[in-house]
Amino acid sequence: MRNLLHCIACCCLLAVACATAGDPSPRRVQVHGPEPGAADEARAASDRHAHVDLRDGQRPGDTRVERREVADPYIDMVSGDDFTCAMRRSLQIDCWGRGTATWQLPSAQQGDLLVAGRRFACIHRGGNGMLDCFGDDPPAPPPTAFTALTLAVHHGCGTDGAGAVVCWGEDRAGETNAPQRAFTSMISGRLHTCGLRPEGSVECWGEASLAVMQVPEDTEFVELVGGDDYACGRDRAGAVQCWGFGRAGETRPTDEVVASLTGSRSHACGLLDTGVVRCWGLGSDAQTEAPGQPLTPAEIAEAEARAEEEGEPVPPMHLERPFVRVAPGTRHTCAIRDDGTARCWGHSYHGQAQSLGSRGTQIAVGDAHTCILRSTGSVLCWGDGGGERVHGRIGGNYTAVVAGAGHGCAYNEALGGGRCWGSRASGEDEMPDNRLLRFAPGRQASCVIYRRGRRLECWGRTDRDLNRYPTDGEFVDVALGDSHGCAIEAGGRIRCWGDSLRGQLQAPDLRATQVSAGVDFTCAIAADGGTRCWGDDSYGQLEVPAGSRYTHIDCGAHHCCGHLESRQVQCWGDDGFGQASPPDIPMIGFSAGGAASCGLNDDGRPLCWATYGHDEAL
Repeated sequence: MRNLLHCIACCCLLAVACATAGDPSPRRVQVHGPEPGAADEARAASDRHAHVDLRDGQRPGDTRVERREVADPYIDMVSGDDFTCAMRRSLQIDCWGRGTATWQLPSAQQGDLLVAGRRFACIHRGGNGMLDCFGDDPPAPPPTAFTALTLAVHHGCGTDGAGAVVCWGEDRAGETNAPQRAFTSMISGRLHTCGLRPEGSVECWGEASLAVMQVPEDTEFVELVGGDDYACGRDRAGAVQCWGFGRAGETRPTDEVVASLTGSRSHACGLLDTGVVRCWGLGSDAQTEAPGQPLTPAEIAEAEARAEEEGEPVPPMHLERPFVRVAPGTRHTCAIRDDGTARCWGHSYHGQAQSLGSRGTQIAVGDAHTCILRSTGSVLCWGDGGGERVHGRIGGNYTAVVAGAGHGCAYNEALGGGRCWGSRASGEDEMPDNRLLRFAPGRQASCVIYRRGRRLECWGRTDRDLNRYPTDGEFVDVALGDSHGCAIEAGGRIRCWGDSLRGQLQAPDLRATQVSAGVDFTCAIAADGGTRCWGDDSYGQLEVPAGSRYTHIDCGAHHCCGHLESRQVQCWGDDGFGQASPPDIPMIGFSAGGAASCGLNDDGRPLCWATYGHDEAL
């Protein structure tokens, strides 16, 4: 919680109002297949607040307000089982995830669409309709101008300009032996392919023993989705019929009227006109348990007006807004609401169902990871894609994330190790791999304390004596300022290193239990419950309120806050933007950012206090 709130406080510092970004998506051809989130055009969403990412160089403490647009934004994105690929406006293709470092990606040429199977992806060339495929041993497509595509595990199928089907790849059970008839769209399962004919009938080919071949008759379908061993169709009236094995309920759809369908390997979802999502199929991890009825616009406006009248923070009403897009994955499901916010549910062992409060226009769900395409053109991912970092993305199996001044880091507390991003020239991304007891990022460097042996290790910039951290002894806590660091030994003694121009190294002789550092000062909680600070006092950051006893402290750039036993938060130091004036309410946690502070109230709602010269507080 401490690391999460620290990241919230740093992000709140950088919150600015921004206009809605236009939708730069190119022309699309019709696509169906097991990759979730690629079937429908994304609906543009308002982005009321943008955040200047710490990876883009803004420091906590800076009050400059701007909206940072991505120079070469992403315009399309798809996910397979363990990878994600995105196409930039320049038509450059970037992929990340398991094994993608060795992929031979296509060069930037005229293209209009990315399509993903479970283990490979293809780009559709808008000029001639040809395909370039890449991934883990991708089957080579024939030189055909395709107008509709579907990719599976080891094969793919597409229709040519005349509507004839052309399939390629492995033919284990006749899945590439397509009938010579015209289809408007197709979906592929594990060992089969199904096509939707112009008059609305459906025909499947592949493993003849599969129940998915038993297509309902006398039904005019307008949409078709499917997974490993099932398929579902929606008729013109919005009714859904499914067929196949249905071992986990894949063939028992909702009986409500559905506006659109999406499907994954073992469950499918329907989006109603009211913005409600209904899912069916495998629900062992609650991946089919979508949130309930959303609030109406009138109910949302009433709640916001009531909150404003009562002087309370506006509740996160976007959590109750209607959905406009849904993407089921293997064991979790995600959807985007009408204000662009993402909501996920289901299995989240790797964090893939954590929504992270992100907004975007398109969402892609893999086996154990999720990615959202934001209106700025950047991509944010979370969960376990086994992957490599690309610009604007946090990926991997992480349990905590923290932000420093010019960089941030995420790590897994149980498994050990992690990844950092930011100023690569300073080496901040070279995070050691091991199980960690403590992790502290600073402006110039980062430090960790390993669980085994309580050994301290730091990396990053080596000027200003930041590399002279103690290498002997066992440590229990560490904090980094702008150009100095302090750590607590197992016996409670404080040891500091780095720049001492403002007395940062003059630690008091006491037994300490916790330490936190600002730009040029440090504070520590002593074993007797008192708090002592040393270093720069230009903003009164050393003037701890007399008689206070804190259970936890956290310092921003030039101010600190402490958690009282009453659970109230008390702050001191620089209060130029209100960052040292917390609300008088109990909180379950808090964090001090560069020039902002944030806490969580009893309901778990984040509250931030800082005005940045504006009338309204964050």
